[in-house]
This record gives sequence, structure tokens and C-alpha cells, in this order.
Amino acid sequence: MHVRLPTPITVQAIHKSHTLSPEFKKIAIRKLSKITNKYRIYSIKLICDVSGQNHEIKATIHMPIHNKISVSAKSKQLYNTIDLICKKIKQQCEHHLDKIEVVKHTKIANMPFKDK
Repeated sequence: MHVRLPTPITVQAIHKSHTLSPEFKKIAIRKLSKITNKYRIYSIKLICDVSGQNHEIKATIHMPIHNKISVSAKSKQLYNTIDLICKKIKQQCEHHLDKIEVVKHTKIANMPFKDK
């Protein structure tokens, strides 16, 4: 029986002067856990930054087949930014799934010949 371990999700601020509230970290992990339950993701790392009035979140996602995806989102409110980044991560996961979609392979010896 295969036991699936929870995906490690790291949420951190880029500046020491800006600390993220435990409530924000809980919300971010809860929203990202919904994505990791649907898609095969090895790890997610979020880095939050504040520049002026804008909040920016950069995410690094490790996926199968040595695929590393980076996305970012920017907004005036931090909680809106986490929603935007979750949407972008979902889009990238869908794109990744389309690339590695399972294709049925048949042996060349078993393929019928075409008559000309």
C-alpha cells in the first residue's frame, strides 16, 4: 500500500523587518494544500515581499520529472496576492499535466501495414 506524505509548504518573508502573521501562514498553507491534494507536487516555497504599497509573492514549485516551476503575483493586499498565486499555480500544474499526458504506445511489430 502506498502512503502519500503531505507536501512540504514553506512560507517566509524576504525582509527581517516584515514578519508574516501565523494566521496568514495558516491560510496560505490551507489554500496550497488543496492544490497539492489534487496535483502531484513535491514541495512549494513561497517568498513574500513588500515594496511600497504592493505585496509580491514568488512561488517555487517542484514537480515530477525534475520540473521546477516559478510563478509570481503582485497585489495591493497580501490576502488577494495569495489567491492570485494559487490560481497561477493551478494553471501551471494543468499545463504540466498536459505536457506529460499518458500516451498509449504500441509495439512497432504489432502495428498493421498500410497498403498503398
